[in-house]
Amino acid sequence: MNRLLPGAPAALVTLLLCAGCAAGPSSAPSEPTRAASPSAAPETPTPPAPAPEEPTVTGADVTASALSTVMSDGTTGDGFSYWEPAQAVVEELTEAFGAPPAIADREAVGHTPPLTEYAWDGARILDWDGEVGTFSPDWAVHVDQAVVHRLEITTIDGIKAGDSALELEESYPELSWRSTPTGFPERIDLRLGSVPIELTEKEWDASGIPRIGEWVEGYDGPKETSFAVFVTATGPDWGVSFTAPALNFGP
Repeated sequence: MNRLLPGAPAALVTLLLCAGCAAGPSSAPSEPTRAASPSAAPETPTPPAPAPEEPTVTGADVTASALSTVMSDGTTGDGFSYWEPAQAVVEELTEAFGAPPAIADREAVGHTPPLTEYAWDGARILDWDGEVGTFSPDWAVHVDQAVVHRLEITTIDGIKAGDSALELEESYPELSWRSTPTGFPERIDLRLGSVPIELTEKEWDASGIPRIGEWVEGYDGPKETSFAVFVTATGPDWGVSFTAPALNFGP
């Protein structure tokens, strides 16, 4: 009969324990290390659109009713009626031209009343003294250069100072005529953009102004009493200048 040696069970337990120690604890297979993905760059905010530039005065347009500024975006700016005080238009043109006017007081000459003249090189504002009425505007404008301090000044149909009166005479045969005043060279005159004066019969009678004036040979245009842009020139160059408003006693 086989017999275990004394101490065998303890040795066996020790052997099993040591075998477990040699093997070590079992571990689960590790996952491969993943490289960190680069973080996305922050979005650059879109800068706000620049505010549109305010339009500036680039010219002026003259009609029988008013002088209006022309803006850099092609629109019409402020309008200045000839029957309103001249100070507003003088201030507007002074700013637009970037230069102050030469100021002079003028005495009455013939049918022209005394006035204050505001003059730039190529354009003048004539501020009449006296009362303003239907037939008496507060001021008038005279232009004899196409460009005044970098601003272009036009009138009816885009006509500019310096344009040929000979060509305008052909373009407006019914609104032009020739004359030779005593002591002066022959001239060509045109009345463009006429605005009839609307009055009641009572107002006409009270005014003493004729509704149909004297005939001018060679003139076939409107003969009603009206205001217009008066365009004129003399030879030999025939470059025009213009004035508004010009009262017409038909014509």
